[in-house]
Amino acid sequence: MLRYLHPLSARRCLITAAVVMVLATIAGNILVDHCPISARFPEADLTLKSWQAHVSAPEIVFIGSSRTGYATSVETMAPRVRQISGDASVQLFNAAVPVGDPLTMNFIGAHLFTDGRISKIAVIEITPDSVARRNRFLDFVVTRQFTFRDIVENSGDICHSTNKTISRVLSSRFIPFFTHRLALQAWAREAFTGPEKSHTSSEQDDDFFRGFWGSATLPKELPGPPPELRVEQDLPRVRKQLADYEVRGRTSAALEALVARCRHDGMKVILLETPMHSSLRALFGPAITGPYLEFVKHLEETYGCRFVDYSERLPDTMFFDGVHTNGEGREYFSRLFADEVLGAVWADEKRANP
Repeated sequence: MLRYLHPLSARRCLITAAVVMVLATIAGNILVDHCPISARFPEADLTLKSWQAHVSAPEIVFIGSSRTGYATSVETMAPRVRQISGDASVQLFNAAVPVGDPLTMNFIGAHLFTDGRISKIAVIEITPDSVARRNRFLDFVVTRQFTFRDIVENSGDICHSTNKTISRVLSSRFIPFFTHRLALQAWAREAFTGPEKSHTSSEQDDDFFRGFWGSATLPKELPGPPPELRVEQDLPRVRKQLADYEVRGRTSAALEALVARCRHDGMKVILLETPMHSSLRALFGPAITGPYLEFVKHLEETYGCRFVDYSERLPDTMFFDGVHTNGEGREYFSRLFADEVLGAVWADEKRANP
């Protein structure tokens, strides 16, 4: 025979459960906001630790997403820049991180240039889709770096974004122990077992000093779907992002903030439009390129940046997908950029500041 709780007891149980859930949610939000980068955003943590392991800041730093990470081989660029400039000691560092939208790039920049560790030249990634107000990577940003305050400040762009982003925000803050369980577990392991041994310059760990991308040699093709299919899969996502295209809001403002920080610290800034497959470039009609180039011009005139466009310089055979170069494309672009831009810019810098 079923037995039921007295209505008053049932209400008490319900109220108690609700209070516990609310308190757990508040506690979870506090923990998430204080979770260290090493647990919540390990790719950024590795990049920052690699940067800090250098005795002095590398003179030239690349800040961007995996597009820059895949396209840029500092091992290929460095000897060419040294030869062209006549400076055998210049160092390059790739601070690009996966899914590095402008919000993430500004986050990385804010942590890189501290304690007087300032580069001379910052190469910053910029593309028409990356500065669009409809940021299709916001769901990643929400999970791995946003605090509750960040969510409030970016609420307008979040509402303007995809349903997936809104869903991620809700799950991140209303069920934080589930959404952030891997990060919280990693934090707990760090707390009980201690942090991993830090690297020092005396260890000569070359891959570590090169950051997240290391010295990995990219193959010409990746396992799985062929490049043509990957490009076709990219197109609908990019089209959706470019709908009602606007260059305003927190995403483009974050890129401008990064540029402003670099210029304030005395760095020269090169805005690099990274290589892109022709199928994706075809999506950028006048309604896209007009506002985009106006924004680029604004950055050039306001901050004295230099804009270089390499979006059309690589053939389609040099891509894994619509935006990531393969091994052949990485070597080709690295040689091209070093020979045409970076070597001369660093030579000018050395002449001006010997």
